[in-house]
Amino acid sequence: MSRVFFLEGKNFLYTRAQLLIWSAQGLNNPSIVQKSFVDHLTHVYENEGSGKVLILNFKRIKDIAAHCFDNFFVEHFLKINRPILLTECSGIQTSIMNTLKDKNVPFLSDPKYLWVGSPKEGVNPDLLIKDILEQENETINNIVGASFIKSSDKKMLLTSTPIVSNGEFDASIILRNPVSFAWVTIKLADLFEEIQESLQKESSEGGKFKYSKLKILAVSLRGSPFAAAVANLSNSEFDAIDHLGPAHKLFDNEFFENVQKGVLYIYLGDFVIGGTEIRIAQTYARIFECDLTHAIAIGSLLKPESYKKHFSLLRLVSLKTVEPTCEFTLS
Repeated sequence: MSRVFFLEGKNFLYTRAQLLIWSAQGLNNPSIVQKSFVDHLTHVYENEGSGKVLILNFKRIKDIAAHCFDNFFVEHFLKINRPILLTECSGIQTSIMNTLKDKNVPFLSDPKYLWVGSPKEGVNPDLLIKDILEQENETINNIVGASFIKSSDKKMLLTSTPIVSNGEFDASIILRNPVSFAWVTIKLADLFEEIQESLQKESSEGGKFKYSKLKILAVSLRGSPFAAAVANLSNSEFDAIDHLGPAHKLFDNEFFENVQKGVLYIYLGDFVIGGTEIRIAQTYARIFECDLTHAIAIGSLLKPESYKKHFSLLRLVSLKTVEPTCEFTLS
């Protein structure tokens, strides 16, 4: 199962460490590398993508279980000597370097990466990092594009906004595919982290954070699994309100009876067309003395600037870019 989370290029085999952790141990402690992770890594290292650099992105990884890499470097790496490139590994770089030194494994340390093994002629780590980012984005574009289902009729009225379309983007297609769901969630977690860092910077420059806490908010059945997974990956809190949008039929009345005041919510959902669902969520948040100023989506029809009067939107893709045949017009 672990191999399916790897992306393969001409010179590399690549994955996110959190995806390998997810495959090995589920979303229990997704920021900590444990032995099950190393077992999965060993299988791929020895049997997949022979001759290619193995690249691991350690974004959001904070710790490594004691001695779990010892056997890997002694019994496997030093025998095969296949180079490994670790990126975004600041959280575990010191621990890995100590193990490498202890086991006499050659390495090259750089602020952007850790190269394990002897330098490989003709391989530029900076170009590899550029290539894997492009491949990540291409993977997401393909996943989202494949979720568009054309209507059997020429035009259909969308449920959330007075717009007619020749089809719809269906997040359940992504949810049903474990690999697609995992990759999309990982990238959504990146956007959430981007908002977190921006808010922390604003707080440090302008004084105390004025909200009691930061939470992810999901308000639809299809948005909730993505929000729950992102919350796990980023070690954050989230709330889900069933049927707050886009078809407004509220079932979670008890949520509002116990809502915590002063929370800054970050909306997380699937696809944004007119932004109605987010505006409804924003209104409810403000009624209960909370706020919602940012939104994260898999994709949107309009450019993020089109929504900025009401909220700041970060998206993975432009819907028109990933599926040029989709058509949306006012009814």
